[in-house]
Amino acid sequence: MNDEAFEICRNRITKSHWLKWSYTCFAEDVKSLAEEENSVFVDAMLNEEVYSVEKLHETFGEPSSEEELDDSTSRQFFNLEREDEATSLEVIADISTEDAEEVINLTFSIDFEDVVYEDADAFSDTYSELVDHALVLHNEGTMIERDQVVETLCDPTTITLAGSYELLVYSVGDSDSSTDYIVVLLDDKVYALNEHSNADGNLEKDFDITPSQLNQLSHTSGVTYNEMVDQIGQPDSIYHDFPNSVITYVWYSDTDEDFSEISYITDFRDIMVGIGHQLQGE
Repeated sequence: MNDEAFEICRNRITKSHWLKWSYTCFAEDVKSLAEEENSVFVDAMLNEEVYSVEKLHETFGEPSSEEELDDSTSRQFFNLEREDEATSLEVIADISTEDAEEVINLTFSIDFEDVVYEDADAFSDTYSELVDHALVLHNEGTMIERDQVVETLCDPTTITLAGSYELLVYSVGDSDSSTDYIVVLLDDKVYALNEHSNADGNLEKDFDITPSQLNQLSHTSGVTYNEMVDQIGQPDSIYHDFPNSVITYVWYSDTDEDFSEISYITDFRDIMVGIGHQLQGE
């Protein structure tokens, strides 16, 4: 990021932030900049206005890298970081290249490298308690709010702003066997909870099931989660979707001959809703 963009960031009026640890001014500026630009982008989308590429470059400078997503969309990456700080901001902008260029999607990810969780078992237990509490409140017609999440799980390792959604990401464990616990917030309330395993070898597995067997299984009433685990192992992702009252379990593979992804969906009473899949090469 160029000096001018850095000064823009430094000169922002710092908003009050809820992180309980004492971060430097740079960290506060990074979060404030992301919040402000995300708000401007959301307002533009809601009012069917354009968040221009010119404004994007005026705020964040020239991109650090760029790639073509398809014939009509490119993606630009911007990074704001300092060697002496444990906080960084990555901005990802998807840009329509049809007719006049305009930003069609913005994502902000703020990393707090000083926040480290090494006791994976203890964090997993705490997260499970949060999930159970969220399900109880859901049955009562209420939702967990952001302050309760932070009080329970403490500070996230990453904050991601994506349109109207805010994601609190807790990366737990070491580089060989880590898990991301992702709290999706909408209007400061928990919209979804996602546990996603990044352990080495997760994608290097074969499912002991064929497409025809899976299709037959999907038409079998009452298939349980434990039966799915017995058939294909522990899932790589567990996603609690509170607005739709469903849980989606997902298994991924880069090496299985047939499947790249298998999903199993239940409602909050553990009753099967459906089984889906994605074939390799799709």
